Order: sequence, then structure tokens, then C-alpha cells
Amino acid sequence: MPALLTENNFECRVSSVLNKNVQSYGKTYMFDNCSETCWNSDAGSPQWVLISFENECGLSSFEVEFQGGFAGKNCHIEAVLLAQARG
Repeated sequence: MPALLTENNFECRVSSVLNKNVQSYGKTYMFDNCSETCWNSDAGSPQWVLISFENECGLSSFEVEFQGGFAGKNCHIEAVLLAQARG
């Protein structure tokens, strides 16, 4: 797991979980360092992942990996300071 995620407190929210089965397909599997597991969303669009860090932190790059031959059709990435987003 990248240092950014191990060295900073964060929360993660996702749009859906396949068949609502968080035990097998939940968001925690995005961060478990196991190539055999992953988050699985329900079918349909849009799907999203929101990662909120407790404190501001630097980010120079990131990677998204799709499993099983799937790929995002339209991917959109945002980074905002929560204070600015709340307005």
C-alpha cells in the first residue's frame, strides 16, 4: 500500500458494492495489499470512490487498476481541500 495511505488517516466511501456483499467485495479490499481481492461495484454507471484525508497531504501521482478485464469508460479525478469544497 502506498505510504500516503499508511502514513495518513483517511476515510473511503464508494458508490456501491456488488450485491451489497461488503464481506466479499467491500471497499477495504482496495487497500489490503492482496492481488487476489478488490472492491467490486454493482453494475451500471456512474460508480465512484471518494477518499478523504484527515489532513492536507501531498500527492505527486496515483494509479487506478481495473480487475478482470474491466476498464472505466469515462474516468474523472478531482482533488480539493475540504475547507474549499464546503465553501
